[in-house]
Amino acid sequence: MESLGIDPKLIFAQIVNFAILLWLLNKFLYKPLIKVLDERKQKQEEALRKFEEAQKKGEELALEKEKTLREIKETGERMIVEAKREAQKHAEEIIIHGKEAAKKEAEKGTEVVQEELRKALKKVEEKSVDIGVTIAEKLMREKITPDEKRKLLRKIIIRH
Repeated sequence: MESLGIDPKLIFAQIVNFAILLWLLNKFLYKPLIKVLDERKQKQEEALRKFEEAQKKGEELALEKEKTLREIKETGERMIVEAKREAQKHAEEIIIHGKEAAKKEAEKGTEVVQEELRKALKKVEEKSVDIGVTIAEKLMREKITPDEKRKLLRKIIIRH
């Protein structure tokens, strides 16, 4: 090999130097570098996992929010319908009470009118009796025969 210009001692020394270099690189560079890369990879995987969890949780919260909003809307609509129903019922009760009050007032007014009519008829009757008595007195003063008196009294009695 020496004829080729290769010195075996030099090759051996280079192999030993290369082995030492590999060992040093492995010990101080490759292992720490691989360790840093592995840690970085783990951090990235952890961050990705947390992001996916947060995204999943966000979707769940969005669905829950949607559900809650739907329930609130339905509850509000039910409350509005119930309030309208109660208002309608209250309005009907007011109308019924108003009609009853108007009917009572009308009946009361009718009774008052009937009472006034009775009083007026009674006064007319009293006046007609007074007029009849006055006529009878005037006729009696005029010397009417007893037959004529009877006839007049019968007429007056028949009219009443």
